Formats: sequence, structure tokens, C-alpha cells
Amino acid sequence: MALSRESSPAALFEPPSSPPPLPSDYSRKRSRSPTLHDHSQGSSSSDAFLFSSDDAPEGVENYEIPNRKKRQYVGTWWAHEDKPARSPKRTPRPRAKKKLSRNNDSGVWLSSESSDDSAIERLAAAPRPVLFGSVPRAQNPPTEQDNAAGHASANEKIQACLENGIESVDLSAMHLGSISDELIQPLAQLIRNPRVGAEVPKEDSYQSFTPSLKIFLSQNGLRAVPMSLWNLENLSVLSLRNNKLEEIPPAIANLKNLTELNLAGNKLRWLPWELLRLVAPSGKLTCLNVTPNRFFQGGKFSGTLEFSDDSQEMVKKLSDFREALDDPEQAASREQIAWSIRLYETLLKRMETRDPAPTPRHECPAWKREPVYITSTPVARMDFDGSLQRNSPVPPSRASRDVSILPAAGAGHTPAMELANLPNKTRVPSLFELSLRAAAGTSSPHTLRNFFSDESSPKLVVRGLEEMERALNAGGRICSVCSKPYIQPGAEWVEYWHYADTLFCGAEDSFLPFLRRACSLGCAAAVNGGEVQQ
Repeated sequence: MALSRESSPAALFEPPSSPPPLPSDYSRKRSRSPTLHDHSQGSSSSDAFLFSSDDAPEGVENYEIPNRKKRQYVGTWWAHEDKPARSPKRTPRPRAKKKLSRNNDSGVWLSSESSDDSAIERLAAAPRPVLFGSVPRAQNPPTEQDNAAGHASANEKIQACLENGIESVDLSAMHLGSISDELIQPLAQLIRNPRVGAEVPKEDSYQSFTPSLKIFLSQNGLRAVPMSLWNLENLSVLSLRNNKLEEIPPAIANLKNLTELNLAGNKLRWLPWELLRLVAPSGKLTCLNVTPNRFFQGGKFSGTLEFSDDSQEMVKKLSDFREALDDPEQAASREQIAWSIRLYETLLKRMETRDPAPTPRHECPAWKREPVYITSTPVARMDFDGSLQRNSPVPPSRASRDVSILPAAGAGHTPAMELANLPNKTRVPSLFELSLRAAAGTSSPHTLRNFFSDESSPKLVVRGLEEMERALNAGGRICSVCSKPYIQPGAEWVEYWHYADTLFCGAEDSFLPFLRRACSLGCAAAVNGGEVQQ
């Protein structure tokens, strides 16, 4: 007879002599005793003993029945908790994407479960550095509310500069979109504050109250700038970097005191020829940054150009270019080689007449600071009404935006060489041109177009008034040869110049296009190339 739990304590620790027989009414299923492996009843760390009896409970195992399913337990071996019933198959939930963090020391990406945010998202949201003049693009264009808020903030900054005599006006990245004359005109009245100290100033320490304005308008999405900006005679630094400008008007020549100009990151295809009047030797402009832009190219140029302050090295480079010009294998680069030969020949002539004093380190030599004329494109010839003459090339300003290469007639080509045998090279303006000039001088020239709004209006007059408005919006037009005002140009062409204040530059950036216009064919025929009239 098996011992029961109600027996004496001493008997509980005596093992049975043999296993008891199975009861006749046993069940395949068994129920677990609630006190089995219950550690809360005692302080012993061992499992409690389990003995069977004649009246064995339903929990006795039957090992004779095949395919018997054993009870399954989860958790630790001493807990023996029942495994919950399996639920029907469900669609698996998508696994959460692991966050990524970076070990800056190792340079590799590591998985991190404790990261609060994604390093990739942080890097994408961070502002990208501007490399090699690349243009950062905004994800969303500024709205009208942004423009209004930007103009209000810009007006506050300008007023603060006027009150405190601050010469540097930073209006960069203010979502301006456009600028009105009313916003810029007050800067013409800015006066430098006097320097007041306890000591009496010396005679050589007196300074003029005339300011040296510095205006920064970068990253504003500007497509045009007001004429009042080109009338600030005291402007010394101007930055229009990373905008959407497609043309700089010839009125930039009014900025006689300009020393630094940044036009990089726009949509310019040419520079105004009048800009050459601001650089050395007659101008004060010493720092000009214009790349990158979508400039016209004289050909498919590649490689780099290197210069040296040693005349012997320059002679050797020139000799190499001349040998390459006669090489049949260099036929594809013949145009670039011819331009380079003209450039090196001109620079060598300047080196012969240079100042013998050595050039300070990290400073461009004097013979390299002045622009060098290379060549010009064929001249576009226009009649009095702006239409092209017979066999005339398309004016560069009317070329499609898809045109990137504007070839020249050859190294050293000039309009005088091209127009020498052309008849009727008169400088006398037509009556239609004189009428447009008179209309531009009226008190309200922009309203004249309203009198010719119906379909019966002469198209010639309508086109003339539209051209007059474009000329007025650009600050007027002055002939680059005779310096007389005009409305309808008689000739137009592009001149390629080399202007770089470094001894090393890429071939594509070595030859900049400058758009030049003349009031008549007679003026264009007098251009020999390389001269810059004041």
C-alpha cells in the first residue's frame, strides 16, 4: 500500500519498495496538483517529492498508447507553466526598421537598437555643403507669404543699417523672390558714422563719410534686380550668388567703385561687355567669381591651362602648343590650341614690359590681372526695325536655351575684319530709331504701349515700343563704340576674353563670353578687338 500525504512525517521520506499498480479507472488526461512544485510553502530550493498511491490521480502518464501528445510547458523548468493554446495563423506584422547610427571613428554603419532617430534622416535634413560653386536647390519654392515676410525683414535690416551707419547689408536666403526699387533706393542715402574717441584725431586719420557699401543677395531666387541697385555708386561688394538671373544689364558699368563681384550659380549665358570697364587696368574690380554658369563655349574644350611667372617656362609651353597645332592627331583640339597660342603670346608680351620687382607670394602677377582678347563670333546685322538682314547669323541674345556652343570665326577674329567690305556701313540713325529715343525721353514712356493695344495697331510700332521698354528696364543702352544712347541695336556679337586672376584654370573657364552691341553697323565695323573704351 502506498503512503499518502496524510501519513507521518517520517514515513514521507521512505521510498516505496516497488511502483504501485496502475488503477483500473485511470484517465489519459491528468490534472496537475496545485501544490506541485510550489516553492511558496517552504524555504527549500529543491523540488518536493511526489509519490503515487493506489488511487492514483488522473495525472499518471500512460506510455503504452501510441501518438500520445505530451503536455508542453513554457518558462523555466521549475515553474512548469502551461503553454497557452495556439491561436490560428495570423498575418505577420511588419518588422520595425532598424535604426542606424554611425561610428565616426570607424567610418562604417552599425546597427543600433537604442538609437532614437535615424542617422540617415539626420544627414538628409542637414544642409549640404556647397562644393565647387554648386547650386543648392530648395525643396519647395517660396510662397507669397514667404516673399512678404522676407521683404518685411529685409526692410527692417536696411532701416537698421541706415540708422546705425552699417555698411554691410546681408539679405541672403530671405525668400525675397524679387526686389523693388523702393527697397534698395534708401541705401543711396547711407552715411558712415564718424569715429568718436577721447583723443583728438590726427590729421592723417580723418576719413570721408562716404560709405563703402557691401550688399549680399545670394540664395533668394531672383530673376532680375532693380535698376536702383546699379545706381549705387558707393557699392564696393556685390554678391548675387545662387539666384536665377539670366542676364546682367550693361548698366553694371555704373558701379565704378566695385571691387568684388560674385555671379556664380545663376543661369547666365554671357556677361555684359561693359563689365570689362570695371577690371584692371582702369577699374577697381579685383575679385570676379562667375563660375559655374551656363556660359556659351567657343568649342568643346577640355583639360587645364597652367601659367608661370618664369618667362622661360611660358616660352616652352607656347612651343609645345605650336607643335601640337601641326599634329594631325590633335585635329579635334585645333581650335582650343589656336586660342591657347594667342593667349600665351599676349601674356609673354606683357611679361616683357612688366615691373622687375618680384610678385608677393599668393598674389597674382600684374601681367595676369588684365583681360586678354581672344576672338569674336560673326556679327549679327539688324535693320532699323530689329529684323535680321540677309545672310546674317542669329544674334546671340536670341539663341535657343539649348545652344551651348557658339563658335567663333577663328583666333584673333574681329568685327572690323568681317565688315570691311560690307557696303552701307553708316552710323546715321534711322527716323524710326530717333522716334523711339524721343518716346523714351517722355515723362511716362511705359504708358505709350497702352495706346496700341488693339489688333489694328501697326506691328512695327508695337515691336518698337516693346523693345523700348526692355531697354528702359535694363537701365538704358549705351553704344559700346560711340557711347551714344540707343534703343534698337544695329549689330550684336560675342567676344571671348580670358580673365582669371590665377595661374591655373580649367580650359572651359578660361575663355568667358562677353555680349557686345553697337548702335549701327558703322560702329561695329570700327571694332578691331581688344580695346575697352571708357
